[in-house]
Amino acid sequence: MKINLMIGIVIVIALTACSRGVEGTSSATGDWAQEERAATPAVAVEGVEVSPGGILQAIVASGTVQGRTEASVVSETQGVLTFVSVSLGDYVEAGDALAGVDDSIAASVLEEARAALQSAELDLDATQRRFTAGSASQSELTRATAATSGARARLQQADKAFRDRTVRAPISGYIADLGAGIGVGNYLQPGTPVARIVDLRSIKMEVGVGERELGYLNVGAPALVSVPVCGDSAIPATVTSIAAGADARTGSFPVVVEWDNVCAEGTIRSGVSASVTIAPSSGENLLVVPGSAVRTVRDSHYVFVNDNGVARRVDVELGERLGNRVYVMNGLSEGDVVITSALSSLTDGAEVTITVVGRSGDVL
Repeated sequence: MKINLMIGIVIVIALTACSRGVEGTSSATGDWAQEERAATPAVAVEGVEVSPGGILQAIVASGTVQGRTEASVVSETQGVLTFVSVSLGDYVEAGDALAGVDDSIAASVLEEARAALQSAELDLDATQRRFTAGSASQSELTRATAATSGARARLQQADKAFRDRTVRAPISGYIADLGAGIGVGNYLQPGTPVARIVDLRSIKMEVGVGERELGYLNVGAPALVSVPVCGDSAIPATVTSIAAGADARTGSFPVVVEWDNVCAEGTIRSGVSASVTIAPSSGENLLVVPGSAVRTVRDSHYVFVNDNGVARRVDVELGERLGNRVYVMNGLSEGDVVITSALSSLTDGAEVTITVVGRSGDVL
């Protein structure tokens, strides 16, 4: 009996010791986990506040400047050049003489044509009076009328030939180019390029736009142009035309932007480089986030949202995507803060220190 009692006492003492050992181990493990969490620093991240916006913020392109109006002048006559009155860079008014050949023979032909028309008109007048009086036939009147019309056409032809002996500026502007061989004493052939004139009072630039961006462009859309030779200030411009088809060489769609030349006279020349930023139409006003903030696993997408200093994984349904911007159809609300950096270091529940850099509708 005493032996059984002693065995029972030993068992109770052993069980009590084991229980205390387990409790001590559990307490130590809990303290270690808390210390580990405390020792892990919060991840420094950036984020954006979710807001509505367009999927395309701006269309940026570059190209070369042209005058809104340019004219390539070619010769319509032939002969030895007797004068060239312009040089590269000169400003000319519409109608100013650029170059010319001897016009003495053309002037004589013109005077003869004037005299022939005057004679034909006198004969037609006399024939008309005789026809009215009944002393001239209808055929005589018809011949006199035809002779007058022919004389008038020959005068017009002679007048044009005389005027063509002098090559004149069709528009006002600057001489951007002189044709090869345009000099006194050289022989001028019909169709020879004489000069290119550029009107730089207003400027245009043609740029290529991709087919996806094309849907966000309208004629009349505002733009800002940067011309390095004109300084750092952006110049307001307007989209004036959009091509109906793509350029066969590049596959892009030509878009023309125009603006008034506000630079100092002579600063901008045709052919200088420029860049343009075009404001697209807003499109759908949906919640938008940077595409780089979205993580994808198989066919599902998620983002990390800041929850009072803790990164929370949120599944999202995406819409249209363009560049680094994507519409979010479900999963987020306006005002949520989506984490955009250090994503590979984050897990659901990780502590973060966040810097909000702006609204997603405004910030790429």
